[in-house]
Amino acid sequence: MTNNVNQQTMIISTTRQPLFPAIATALLLLACVSSPAVGASYQQVNLVSDLPGVALLQDTNLVNAWGISFSSSSPFWVSDNGTGKATLYSVTNDVLSKVPLEVNIPGEGNPTGQVFNNLGGFHGDIFIFASEDGTISGWRNALGTNAEVLASRSTAVYKGIALTGTSNAPVLLAANFSEATVDSYGSNGTNIMLLGQFSDPHAPVGYAPFNVQSVGGMIFVTFRQAGRGEARRRCGPGTWPDRCFQSPDWRVPSLRHRFECWRHTPISQLSLGNRARSEHVR
Repeated sequence: MTNNVNQQTMIISTTRQPLFPAIATALLLLACVSSPAVGASYQQVNLVSDLPGVALLQDTNLVNAWGISFSSSSPFWVSDNGTGKATLYSVTNDVLSKVPLEVNIPGEGNPTGQVFNNLGGFHGDIFIFASEDGTISGWRNALGTNAEVLASRSTAVYKGIALTGTSNAPVLLAANFSEATVDSYGSNGTNIMLLGQFSDPHAPVGYAPFNVQSVGGMIFVTFRQAGRGEARRRCGPGTWPDRCFQSPDWRVPSLRHRFECWRHTPISQLSLGNRARSEHVR
């Protein structure tokens, strides 16, 4: 996703009947990649857009919506990459509304991925954001309408973020598109530290991590290719290679990485440091 996608962004729910929006989105994904059952159909409902008359709700801050997260009791938090904010939306009795709170993201204000922090650490911030200017920021109630800087790396362009580890050793993983790494951050009280950087020496030239997610105890990372003659901040056309590896390293027990894509490309092996153990995943 880039900043020039027709300047229009939406949150989309696809369902035949009221469903939890995250489940509805998953249903859309399944419908796209598998054959539907006979008679099955889904209706797309545009919930929020920055343009008038396009969705049920207009919010001019929702430009290039990127990451989304929530807790079991919170509204949906959305990263507005084009306006430098996080905006919140709630659904009560199937009625959609915008929450008045708007959180300003520090740095250059270009947030991408975000996570709900249920493991603690990181100054007690409960929502954590990655940004394209290399900033990792966080928010908790006491901060009001402004998130705080947790860490900053001037050479990084962060496109996505994930949370893993345990409450005793929470770890943030950030997809660093400019340095072709997945950066690992740890928290020790008030100190936020870069634990290290995962790299893939076998990735094709010009490919770099574009997103990272924790799903079912596994870490999924997507790669994308930078456009010819462009900095990695802007992405061009290209396929997404598959990678997979398993590493017992870096305070993340049995951390398994599988690099996924939408296009069929050969699966190859990834090594991480001297103690990493590669695993072929089909």
